[in-house]
Amino acid sequence: LENGCTWLLTMDQDSYFDAIQISNYVEWIHTKSPENLAITGINFDSARGEQASGEIVVSPVSKVITSGSMVNLKYWQALNGFDEKLFIDEVDHEYCYRAITNGYLVCKLQNVTMHHQMGRSVVAGYFGVFAKQARMIHSPLRIYYMVRNYLYTRKNYRKVILIWHNR
Repeated sequence: LENGCTWLLTMDQDSYFDAIQISNYVEWIHTKSPENLAITGINFDSARGEQASGEIVVSPVSKVITSGSMVNLKYWQALNGFDEKLFIDEVDHEYCYRAITNGYLVCKLQNVTMHHQMGRSVVAGYFGVFAKQARMIHSPLRIYYMVRNYLYTRKNYRKVILIWHNR
């Protein structure tokens, strides 16, 4: 903000873009993004579909993940930034729900992608009942924050979540 920037790209330590993907993303932000766009996200490796080569496919969504998102700093200020009580998980979803509640747009560029690692995955089943499949493994502390922050967000944005879930 002090340097006059109007957009912020948020990234995780394990995420990166191919040159053409970030170029397409930045060009879209500067030339075609809607006026009331608060935040936009993209797809990542495991969701990789057709990569942007022509017209970028845009969809309104209820939430995007933090990594790879472009945040409109004008609306970020109007919304008082991210909710720091959440610390890690659900920070991105809570911000998106709050943006929607305040009349702003959240969207996803369906055919712009980045490389992103969602965590450590192992193939396992549970109690001999559930089929063996790839599952994400997190530390107990991370699971605590995931559950706590999910419950907090669900309680505070129940109407937004239900509206988008029933679309």
